[in-house]
Amino acid sequence: VEGSDNMIWTFDHIAGTAKTSMGIYPGGTFPGGFVNRNNAWDDGYGWAWNGISMIAKRKSTSDLASFVPSGDVRLRITLGDTDGALWEYDELEGAGWVELADARDTAHADNPVNTGETWQSFMMAGNTGGQGEFDNVVFSYGADIGDVPFVDAGDNQLLVLPDNIAKMAATASDDGLPSSPGVLTYAWSQVSGPTTVSFDNAAVEDPNVTFPSPPAGSLYVLELEVDDGLFTNSDTVTITFSGLGRIEFIDYFDGTTIDPAKWVVTEGTGTIIQNEVLTIDNDEGYWNNTYVTSIPAASSSDSGDPLTFTVDFAGGGVQAAVGLYHDGTLSDWKEDMIYGWIHNGTLYAGQDREAAGSWLASVSTPGIAMKLRITLGSVDGALWEHNQGAGWQTLVDTRNLGTGPVNTGKTWQLYLMAGDQAGMSGSSHKRFDNVLLSYGYTGDMPSVEAGTVSRAHLPDQHYLDATASDDGVPAPPSLTLTWSQVGSPLDGGTATFSSISVEDPNVTCDADGVYALKLEADDGFFAPSDIINIVARDEDLITNVEIHDVSYDANDPNADNAARLVSWGGTHINYIEDTQDLSLVWRIPTTNPGAEWVIFDLGGEFDLYRVEIWNHASANEDFNDVGVKSMDILASNDPDFGGTPESLVGGGITVLPKGPYDADAGSTAYGEKYSASPTGGPYRYVKLDINSNHGDLDYVGLATIEFYGTTTDDCADIQAHFGYQTMEGDIDDNCVINLVEFADFATTWLNEHSWIGLY
Repeated sequence: VEGSDNMIWTFDHIAGTAKTSMGIYPGGTFPGGFVNRNNAWDDGYGWAWNGISMIAKRKSTSDLASFVPSGDVRLRITLGDTDGALWEYDELEGAGWVELADARDTAHADNPVNTGETWQSFMMAGNTGGQGEFDNVVFSYGADIGDVPFVDAGDNQLLVLPDNIAKMAATASDDGLPSSPGVLTYAWSQVSGPTTVSFDNAAVEDPNVTFPSPPAGSLYVLELEVDDGLFTNSDTVTITFSGLGRIEFIDYFDGTTIDPAKWVVTEGTGTIIQNEVLTIDNDEGYWNNTYVTSIPAASSSDSGDPLTFTVDFAGGGVQAAVGLYHDGTLSDWKEDMIYGWIHNGTLYAGQDREAAGSWLASVSTPGIAMKLRITLGSVDGALWEHNQGAGWQTLVDTRNLGTGPVNTGKTWQLYLMAGDQAGMSGSSHKRFDNVLLSYGYTGDMPSVEAGTVSRAHLPDQHYLDATASDDGVPAPPSLTLTWSQVGSPLDGGTATFSSISVEDPNVTCDADGVYALKLEADDGFFAPSDIINIVARDEDLITNVEIHDVSYDANDPNADNAARLVSWGGTHINYIEDTQDLSLVWRIPTTNPGAEWVIFDLGGEFDLYRVEIWNHASANEDFNDVGVKSMDILASNDPDFGGTPESLVGGGITVLPKGPYDADAGSTAYGEKYSASPTGGPYRYVKLDINSNHGDLDYVGLATIEFYGTTTDDCADIQAHFGYQTMEGDIDDNCVINLVEFADFATTWLNEHSWIGLY
């Protein structure tokens, strides 16, 4: 106590990677004999951070209360007159101080006695690895002096030469104390750098800074100090300069052929195919079974610019390992990997994995598509960064610390590998894209999305909905877009673009079938591309088909509703879907032959003249011999199919073709279809009676079914066409709004707009 003011201890806790303990203790001697952070408060007060919650502590392990901070947080403890303390927190740039626990002057058995004591503080990192970070420790008396100002000098910046002017983007604030209204003063200065910088105004929050003749690869550190009249606080920002980089090796995996000049392919017991991405399927084998290694080798640096390895994980269901090695051969990824990544649902960074015996760091990955890169240090170590959709994030940086493998004088190759535990069932492939070895700063590849699979209605124009963007490197910013046709229907067909150089042109197809259209985005450095499949169908395709009913086996816990049959991954009526994964097909249990069926509602009565069915097919050999084998196609105008419905295929299909997977057979989903030419009608309902299946799986399915027909019902004809929208007020859905419907619609509208006053 000083006068009438009790001691206050305040500090900032930075969200680090370790569990931490911090507090105050009396008597001049830190509590002896403690073996971990939990008994560091034997004689005093403190805080404990367990990686999730911040806990108020007193004596031994007594927990008073806790809260979950959102990030960095300012903490303080105020002593009571005789015993106990008050615990408060302020989430920086938040809503001010919040009381967490108040145990002042309660004479509680766990309260240390404060009277007559002198206090010191401690901060420690727990025994769980990582590091704890602390800042701005203050002992004070009285609350009217205010808090240490908050200051953030802004994000580190990278400038690409010849650009040599940086605009600062700092943030600073204060509580207005010690003298209201309180004024912050700013002072920018240079901490380090090869040349002397100049500020257009060093006394403002966000000055422009000029760096005279900065060398490529140079680094400058600037500091912003703020002063509120009692406290000063500071933060630094790093400005790095780079010359325009150079691409050493790149593969977009365009087309369907692996480039033998770029890759050595080791398939083992698995398979490796290229079709706009590189798919490595290790066929449920061990590591080191199925992988590729690069033929070109790259040195550690080029004119001082370090080597960077970048790769896209494009998806897939198993573990994967990617990385760099320098001994010229790869026999075991763990033994030979110098710098690398492994992904098994969690992303791990590894350095000299065999020697280290453990991973450097890890991060969770909500999705399976991400960008990864490794940048070598000029002497040793590397920088690991990942981009999961929110920009590049640093996971760990060991560059030039003297603790990593030596990089100088080495030449590097890279490997891409899918791995798994032997005997695991299910999908065992991983997809990779856009592999790059580069020097210096090249910026990022343009982002290009050609759109999603869609259906075009012949002979109408079809609108393409693509997106493409770039980061503006190299300067001046320029992104050239080019559309082209790279795939045609089996019987031929041409797609004509309204313009090949705009993002969203119209396209007109001249024949029925599947068209593969490619959009390339070239920024002067990179030219990645994306492909969209357009399904062109003639005017008699019935587009408003719905599932009316499905069979239900009460004894089968998996066959619980129509979604089990139709919607595992989406409804595929009149919609071509890639069925390489078993989850993207119609599924139906075949444990009860002859009792499994599905009924379709065509939306009106049609004279059907063609029914086309694509059976299940898969690139995964585990699921390549399944699908519907025998069934009948029945038609009726009775949704319950009473009486004797007509068979549209003259007694049923004995063997529905099981087309093998074939990427060149008109789509990426399947290679063979069954076509029926029914007569009779008109009919509204079509029933598939499924009797048996190919293969041994209990659940089999179809990829797609399409119905073609004509009708004399004008309303059904309108509704069957692509783009039809039901009219508001058409209660009985007959394409006509009659007087009764209009009266109902008008009454509802007036009730919702009573302010008009028409009563």
